[in-house]
Amino acid sequence: MIDEDMLACRDFRLRLMEHLDPPYQSYAGIDWGEGEHAFTVIWIQARDDKGRWVLMYLHKFDDRDPMKQVEVISRLIPLFNVKQAVADVGYGAVQVSELQKKFGSRVMGCQYVRRPELPLEPTHIDDGGQRIAQAIVNADRSFWIETAIQIIKQRDQAGNRVPGLVLLWKDRAEIEWIIDHFTCIEMEEQEMVGGKKYHHYTHSEGQPDDAFQTFVYALIADAIGRIRPELVVTDLFTPLGEEEEDDDE
Repeated sequence: MIDEDMLACRDFRLRLMEHLDPPYQSYAGIDWGEGEHAFTVIWIQARDDKGRWVLMYLHKFDDRDPMKQVEVISRLIPLFNVKQAVADVGYGAVQVSELQKKFGSRVMGCQYVRRPELPLEPTHIDDGGQRIAQAIVNADRSFWIETAIQIIKQRDQAGNRVPGLVLLWKDRAEIEWIIDHFTCIEMEEQEMVGGKKYHHYTHSEGQPDDAFQTFVYALIADAIGRIRPELVVTDLFTPLGEEEEDDDE
């Protein structure tokens, strides 16, 4: 992905939101920061009337205390009426467990696997056949990364960019840092057993991709959440005053 792909997603009219009231619903992705250059990030999005994903809320945690992060996220889930949240469970097993004590399977842990023939699978047992005491899904990492990239790089029949992600860009300083997280992703082709090619995605050390991963997790949350009725947002992202301005023309 390149800068131009991300810059095409910007909407300068609106700023990130502070809450989302029912009956509207959202989906959240959480990536727990591990390492010197990584930060815990939560990403909350909802669909607009055009079927695009709109980033409503984004937060990068400066406080590295995982339990304080859990406290903040526990407030955000009801505040934004999150229908389904997905968080990485590798570094965040304890945090996911704490969130599931409050929200049950409304918060799912996610572990990446290399299984292109089965991109998403709920699981209750580990590789050794032992029962897992958490709600977890296995997700093929490359499949979901490529799904996210395709959404951002969408084009119409004429070749014009029509991204399926909208970034509320009115308060630029709050959001512009994510560009580096999305554009640091690199693909290398690997060969699986049997000779089948597999796209493996990575990023350079010191260049975090936390925000990009939260977008991926939010997409996985939507895939999980489809088993429940979904409400499409029709008027939530109309800037105040825009209808009056249109009436005056």
